[in-house]
Amino acid sequence: MAQWLGQPGGLLLLPCGVHWDAVRMPEAVGLAVLEVLLTGGQGAGPFLHDRDSRLVYALVAPAGGIGWSRPGVRLLSTGAYLAAPSPEMDWLNGRVGWVHMPVDPEPTDPAHLAAVLTAVATDTARHTA
Repeated sequence: MAQWLGQPGGLLLLPCGVHWDAVRMPEAVGLAVLEVLLTGGQGAGPFLHDRDSRLVYALVAPAGGIGWSRPGVRLLSTGAYLAAPSPEMDWLNGRVGWVHMPVDPEPTDPAHLAAVLTAVATDTARHTA
């Protein structure tokens, strides 16, 4: 995980596409995906929740070749930055925080995240139709 350069409690712009990519999802979808990952025992990497924009970001291993074609879902990779609080902070201004930060914060496998995202989106569409 990125070094917060001796700035506990700080906010940094972290470059995507170096050690990980970030998958941006609508809040309801992202929180449902995280719940499935955690309750399924498969584990999850770090997840960031931005309450103001109602978005969730999942950190994944660099995801070359995976299509993220769901509505509202976007891959942030090389050239993009993610504004994130240091891991020891619960929430930045009560609005942005890590909703899941494992002890060993390895990124989520992108293929596994894509499969869970598809399952959650399909289930959501079935319940709203």
